[in-house]
Amino acid sequence: MELRHLRYFVALAEERHFGRAAERLHIVQPALSMQIRDLENELGTALLIRTSRRVEVTEAGAIFYEEALRVLAQAERAVTVGQRIGRGEIGLIRVGYSENAALAGIVTQALREFRRQYPDAQMELSEVSPFAQAAALLEDQIDVGFTPPFHQNLPEGLTRIPLSDSQWMIGLSSEHPLAAESELGGRDLRNQSFVVCAEPYADEAQAAVLRRLIGQEPKIAIRTPNWITVLTLASAGYGMALVPSSLSSVPIEGVAYRPIRAFKERSHLNLVVRDNEYRPVAIAFISVVRSLIEGKKLFR
Repeated sequence: MELRHLRYFVALAEERHFGRAAERLHIVQPALSMQIRDLENELGTALLIRTSRRVEVTEAGAIFYEEALRVLAQAERAVTVGQRIGRGEIGLIRVGYSENAALAGIVTQALREFRRQYPDAQMELSEVSPFAQAAALLEDQIDVGFTPPFHQNLPEGLTRIPLSDSQWMIGLSSEHPLAAESELGGRDLRNQSFVVCAEPYADEAQAAVLRRLIGQEPKIAIRTPNWITVLTLASAGYGMALVPSSLSSVPIEGVAYRPIRAFKERSHLNLVVRDNEYRPVAIAFISVVRSLIEGKKLFR
């Protein structure tokens, strides 16, 4: 038994006439008669009573008609769901993100636009440190990752999509004497202590930037596991913080943000994805992010 047998029977049960049913189905009447006869033979019972003028539905036929309608409706729903899955409209997208990517607003912008375009897709969010995201992608734990480019060379099979770049700034206590300056230079910072984010290898990356900025080994006073704590400690005077300008909107009381004079280096955020991504919902998410980039709608 195939779905076409059910469609043929439903049309005949509703039209009560072989000629009209065949016309509705766009087939010839003998073919319809043969298909209905095959269906009855398979079921082992008569579904119709044929008269010279019209067709009547038997008691078994009436029950079978209701079941056939349900099966056809379910099949149509299955086709619709399959098509929507293929377009990425439904399904689960697993998003990994680093803390600074979330604080910068990049993740929020991407999620908001994706939800607007694909409201029925499901979202699973996980905070994953930058140096763990590559493994999470390769081990199929996440589908995409928002992260700074601490990996200079991504493992084979992964691709980096640049999202935004911003200048480096110094976050310091608003009561610090240097907070009175409109901008700071490398020389101003040589004798200062710093608080850095101690995500795996992130403190080393920040120390490397500071080393290039001040021309000597920086004095790291405190290593702490997240950016909010970094800024909180900076506001309390435990040290200065090197932060991307995209984080300067984070409302931590007592923190002053100052640009760095004549320092060309930039802080970058990327979306990291698999080269061979095949999940339609993940492909749709990546497409949304790319459209935001092309429309310059992401924070720069």
